[in-house]
Amino acid sequence: MVRMIRIVTARRLAGTAAEVERLRARLEQASADAQSSRDREVADHLRLRAEVDQAERGRNTALFELDIANAAIKSLREEVAELVAEVKAAEEASAASSAHGLVFVLTRFEQLHSVHASHEDAQAEAERHGAAPGGWVTRPTPEPLAESPWRVTPLQYEPAPGVVAA
Repeated sequence: MVRMIRIVTARRLAGTAAEVERLRARLEQASADAQSSRDREVADHLRLRAEVDQAERGRNTALFELDIANAAIKSLREEVAELVAEVKAAEEASAASSAHGLVFVLTRFEQLHSVHASHEDAQAEAERHGAAPGGWVTRPTPEPLAESPWRVTPLQYEPAPGVVAA
């Protein structure tokens, strides 16, 4: 009987040892699977964090560009308002001088450059094209100064019959 218990116990021990080995192998596989899963999760987290960081940088860049665009829009609106005011003033001056039949002819080297509603507008146009600012003088003779190619000449005219000044 002792022998039988030993055989049964030995068989049981061998079976238990095999079961332990099988469970150990399963544990190692589960541990490897868990490590692999954790590695994938960390890699996914790092990838998503990089995507979030890139999206935030893109958002910040877009907001910066929006601020620049808004500043440009504001500046352009102010410039348009100034230009509209200048156009209105020029139209009023043109209407006033046209009503009196007076325009100012701007010449450069005795060649027609442009026609203006006011003397100041003609001078400003010449200055935009290189004439010395504030260097204007009145001359009693019609000849331009030798060192200045620009000349503003007032011209009186009669509007054509039936033409109404603007």
